[in-house]
Amino acid sequence: QTTTVDVRVIAATNRDLADDITTGRFRRDLFHRLGVYPLHIPPLRERRSDIVELAGHFLDLARVKLGGRVLRLTAAARHTLGIYDWPGNVRELDNVLTRAALRASREQRSESIVIDNRHLELSDQLHPLASSAIATMEAIPMSGSLVEDVDAFKRARIEAAVARAGGNHAAAARLLGLDRANLLRLARRLGLQR
Repeated sequence: QTTTVDVRVIAATNRDLADDITTGRFRRDLFHRLGVYPLHIPPLRERRSDIVELAGHFLDLARVKLGGRVLRLTAAARHTLGIYDWPGNVRELDNVLTRAALRASREQRSESIVIDNRHLELSDQLHPLASSAIATMEAIPMSGSLVEDVDAFKRARIEAAVARAGGNHAAAARLLGLDRANLLRLARRLGLQR
């Protein structure tokens, strides 16, 4: 007895089926039967702009599993996610973030859990130059936009130079390699002087 069914088959692969057909590893007739409307989705390493958005989605899922605690990535962790090659694509990103959330939640008891590179455990798989750049980023506290972080860095340097010069702005300007008038103007702009 013949039973008629109305189905659509959605198939996915990470292999190049056209190459597999020429080498005889995949049947040509099956390729054409499945290939009614092919979609090519590039690997994650070729669409790096999607990584942060996907990371946010996976952290939302992990948040639910961890009882609603807020999960946040540091700037250095976001940078690491952006430069890693993701050979396992989106599934690997999901797994890395879930593991990182579990690691961070074990050591942090607050309502907001901060995930950094230590929790991601990806730095040993990165190029040495990339690892060095990430270490430098982690040494600088980042809390806002680039402009805010640069201004915070400038404030700290000026305050340290003025303290080292015993409150003498001319000497502090020399330590910083600035003209005294420029130092005073910059200090005013940064809210250090009235």
